[in-house]
Amino acid sequence: MTEMNPMLPEIATLHPADELANIRETMRALRSREQHLCQMVIDDRAVRFGRAAYVYVSEQRTRDGHIEPVVTSYPLPTLEEALALLTQPLLVIDMETTGLYPARGDRVLSMAMLTAMHYYWPDEPGSTSRSRAGVVSKSDEWLRFFDPEGRRSTPEAERVHGLTESLLEGFLPFAKYQHEIHDALDPFWDEKPVLLGHNILFDISFLNAELALCGRGPIQNAFVDTWVISKLLWPEAKASLDALCERLGVDRSSRDKCHEALTDCRLVAQCIPGLVAEIENRMSG
Repeated sequence: MTEMNPMLPEIATLHPADELANIRETMRALRSREQHLCQMVIDDRAVRFGRAAYVYVSEQRTRDGHIEPVVTSYPLPTLEEALALLTQPLLVIDMETTGLYPARGDRVLSMAMLTAMHYYWPDEPGSTSRSRAGVVSKSDEWLRFFDPEGRRSTPEAERVHGLTESLLEGFLPFAKYQHEIHDALDPFWDEKPVLLGHNILFDISFLNAELALCGRGPIQNAFVDTWVISKLLWPEAKASLDALCERLGVDRSSRDKCHEALTDCRLVAQCIPGLVAEIENRMSG
């Protein structure tokens, strides 16, 4: 005779019809609670970052043409996981766009990428010991501007990036660079690079939308978000890229006039050593 697992609830005595009714009632209650929580995080950005998880709110266009919100949950990394993510080769990406909503037709105006690798100076030549201060090596910088194919920037977006219609005149659309971009994100000669960015899910949502217009599927790269790591380390502080740079002593004066994709990639990369040092200090404390 098979023994019952004492850790499992005693449901064997329930009639199947009663058990099914109970399960469905529980599922209805959970769906109702899920809908309530989704609406809460849609309405209030301040509650999107919790103790163990964070949520990202995006949009998608339904088959009948309606726009509906999409709420996706992600687990927060531990300090050990964050350190491992930041100390591997990374492909830093950033974009400037016509607006905030790719599902409503906003387009990418510029995209930048660079490779970054954090490493330590040895204490002395030939030594295996290392100093606590890390540096980051940046290489293979890439920047392209795109014709948005008739989509105009919102006034708010144009004030941020300064990419006017006249400045973009003569550039090619995103589709003309799709193979170049695909090869960087999914090289046939190597593993997919891990992506790094600040609020990187915004960039990924636009990248996937542009790739969809080219008949391609969404990217499958792992990613690291400096916004998430900033909130993990300083949950009550501002987590914008400007705030993070100021906190880590990275000169962000190049952003005073306007945001530029390659400049932002460089700033994100320059934040890596400070984030690594902060994580290591907390882990050793």
